[in-house]
Amino acid sequence: ERAGTWQRAAEHYTDINDIKRVFKNSHQMNPEFVVTYFGKLNREQSIALLKDMMSRGPSNMQVCVEVAKKYHDELGSEELVKVFENAKAMEGLYYYLGAVVNFSEDPIVHFKYIQSACMLGQFKE
Repeated sequence: ERAGTWQRAAEHYTDINDIKRVFKNSHQMNPEFVVTYFGKLNREQSIALLKDMMSRGPSNMQVCVEVAKKYHDELGSEELVKVFENAKAMEGLYYYLGAVVNFSEDPIVHFKYIQSACMLGQFKE
């Protein structure tokens, strides 16, 4: 960790607080590694880490959207919507929901997609 090898450090941690500390530097990590890493975490850890990453500003939004798209079924749409809404990341919410809306029967996904599209001025959607 001290050497700045964040990915290597993350591979050795299991405690969520240690993982959050390492992921403060997620902007220096390979995005593919970050997305794949979420597959090793349980649901609660994944949501906690997403919240933490989103709270650090828009620089992590794209990788968080990719995580949400890939692990949508495992993490649940309601929780993921809350993560993006709490971070006031309407654009991230829109892109995440846009990727899953055609495959989902969840009314929350459809409603929130329409709502986020309107907030962003995407009226043709």
